[in-house]
Amino acid sequence: YKEAHKLLHTAIVDNPYHARSLFQLGLINSLYMNQEGMTASYFEKAVKNNPQFCLARITYGHFLVEQEQLL
Repeated sequence: YKEAHKLLHTAIVDNPYHARSLFQLGLINSLYMNQEGMTASYFEKAVKNNPQFCLARITYGHFLVEQEQLL
């Protein structure tokens, strides 16, 4: 996952509005790095940059419920 994280971070530097890269970084942070703050930030940016990205919206909502930030 470390190599994927590095490559996705490079992709975001090249295009900070690419929702899929932001979403995938959020997943890596959530599943492997246990960084809730960064996870929320990446998911939020992905949804903001592409509101029609349903998987990102659903995953972000699920993440917020797990963090007890959305009841």
